[in-house]
Amino acid sequence: MKKILTIIVVSILTLILFSCDKEINLKAPIISVNEGQTISWKSINNASGYEVFLNGEIIKIKNNNYQLIDSGEYQIKVRSYQESGEELIYSNWSNLLELTFKKENQLAIPILVLFTESLLIWEEIENANIYELNVNGEIVITNNTYFNLTKAGLNVVKIKSVSAPNSIYRSREYSEALDFNVVEQEKLGAVILESTYLEVIYNDEFYLNSEVFPNNDNLVYDYEVSNDNLINVESNKFKAVELGTSYIKVKVANYLDAIIKINVIPKLEVESEMTLNKGDAFKLNVIVEPLLKENEFIGYISDNEEVIKVTNDGYLYGVERGTSSILIITSNGGKLTINVTVR
Repeated sequence: MKKILTIIVVSILTLILFSCDKEINLKAPIISVNEGQTISWKSINNASGYEVFLNGEIIKIKNNNYQLIDSGEYQIKVRSYQESGEELIYSNWSNLLELTFKKENQLAIPILVLFTESLLIWEEIENANIYELNVNGEIVITNNTYFNLTKAGLNVVKIKSVSAPNSIYRSREYSEALDFNVVEQEKLGAVILESTYLEVIYNDEFYLNSEVFPNNDNLVYDYEVSNDNLINVESNKFKAVELGTSYIKVKVANYLDAIIKINVIPKLEVESEMTLNKGDAFKLNVIVEPLLKENEFIGYISDNEEVIKVTNDGYLYGVERGTSSILIITSNGGKLTINVTVR
């Protein structure tokens, strides 16, 4: 009987010691946060997974990182665990991180669109400095919002927007990889435009000067607009009806297409006298079309403050006789320069 009891006691002690060894060997993570607001830590040996303590809520994960999604104040700590049968063995909790996450500081992810047989385009991302593309495994850096695929056949492409150094905005991860098939075709020539970029004022009508090379006057031109909410097309005449950026593709059968980027900016007009007496002041009456939104504003710059000083709310003060150029800008891209004379 004593022998049996001794065996049982030894077995229990062995189990306890074995469990203790496991618990001791399972280290507590050391967590940190990177620029993309991802909480990360080194993988813990023998860990089956991790528990993230997030503002009082416990979240079980298998990876050694956790991405914050919503803006807010956060208290975060992590511990590792090991599965032992039906039981879990835990490490101690990691260090506690307290941080503020602002989702609005993250850059948006560009959306790729194949606009011609080989030209990729995407919308300009606000506050992005450059764009990084991964094309068939090769990294391409550009500050344009388009990229021409030069390899015939299948192209696998993903893209991300990148913020400027020391910016408050965070670069985002790559978009999902997309497949684009480029078909090599023989062309008789190419469509040629005077420019690849055009700035157009809201509500203005405009034309595109284009020709083909080699020259052929008996061809029909066709046009395709990437965002027809911005630009209306009637025959060969265009009208800017919304603010923003769009591309126009000029097509002629069996000729290489031409692409032009159109940026539609607000229309600014000033209903004010362009002269004032020395020592006098008046307020500029600026009309903006379309109307500015609640968070948009107008700014003013005088190129000669010894002649005219201008305030943030548009008051001009005649300091000395002469002429000064006043630059009027809006936060959504509008601009207008006027000359004002002090008598």
